[in-house]
Amino acid sequence: MKKILCGILCASAGAALAVQSTVTTIDVIAVSSSLSNTVVAIPGLDLSGDRLAISNLVKTTNLTVNDKLIAFDNGSYQCWILSSGKKWEPFIDAMRDGSGESFGSGTPAASKQMLVGQGIWLLRQNTASPFYIYALHVASPSTTVAANATALVGNPTTSAKHPTITTPNVGDEVSIPTAGTLEHYFYTGLQDADKKWFSAGNYFANPPSIPAGTGFWYKSTGAAVTITWP
Repeated sequence: MKKILCGILCASAGAALAVQSTVTTIDVIAVSSSLSNTVVAIPGLDLSGDRLAISNLVKTTNLTVNDKLIAFDNGSYQCWILSSGKKWEPFIDAMRDGSGESFGSGTPAASKQMLVGQGIWLLRQNTASPFYIYALHVASPSTTVAANATALVGNPTTSAKHPTITTPNVGDEVSIPTAGTLEHYFYTGLQDADKKWFSAGNYFANPPSIPAGTGFWYKSTGAAVTITWP
């Protein structure tokens, strides 16, 4: 991970020279993942200060022509494919898992804007090298998963952290991609500090630490929840 500081200097001429400086922080996160399908976090805002357009999310360095980005919103998928000109172009096809589910109609990648802390799939053919995501820094980012909804969520910070999930519902599920499968954690509602989340026969106080710039599925079984990364 590294940060780029962009300074804008404004000077006024006169007997005494006054200089004002405004510094903007851009977070650049290197993501090393051996997974061909990686959940990528939306780490901040577009450089304009608006929601981040996915055309500006992933640097095409170390990516391969025909790599894909897949967004999941309100129960439907949208996909973009990396062209030979290293541009993200809308792509419509059947789901790779053979479920028969189809991607929705194409939207230009520059028009698809996403909120800080959401997640998007990156499907890579070559995982030997890291890839890089970047965005305008946001202090204290948070993400809301709607009631009774499933969403992709990402760690938008520049270091590995445990997600803090406010008022989860009993039965809520965190599903973390691993090699060939998903690692599931279920919220139990138990009061014991070490037994709040259950996975593979064991209890945990929290879901595990999520590497910077990566993410997971979150399934809400009741009221909306808020996820922060303190």
